[in-house]
Amino acid sequence: GMLLAETVMVDGRSIWGRNGIRPGWVRTALAANHAHVAKHGHAMALRWKPTLRFPAKRRDHECDGGKTRKERQDCWLNLERETFNWEKHQMMLDYLHSPQNFTHVLVMDADAVLVQSANDTMRRMALILEASGKDLLVA
Repeated sequence: GMLLAETVMVDGRSIWGRNGIRPGWVRTALAANHAHVAKHGHAMALRWKPTLRFPAKRRDHECDGGKTRKERQDCWLNLERETFNWEKHQMMLDYLHSPQNFTHVLVMDADAVLVQSANDTMRRMALILEASGKDLLVA
């Protein structure tokens, strides 16, 4: 089967929520995607808790030094954002190697929505991959 995978982690900038409470627009987007995948018989997974080390070991001291407090804070927030982006790649690998044997994993930002409910967008994307002999589609 096919899987739609999204990460929805609470970030230091509070864009994706605060104290575990998601903004209405995030809940609406997730609900729309859930309805879409359910209609077309696909699975959906949300990762709300990071699994990767933060910061990455090689970046442990990147925000140290003679910077101002604001510069250090911005540095940490940028490292967090980058880690959350890498989390999407890790999530794709985790599910492609999972015992569920997904044939395709679509990783989307949680603010992206599959809006054409009449079209099985995921299956159409899979057909494009298969017809072109490719394994990866980046859009």
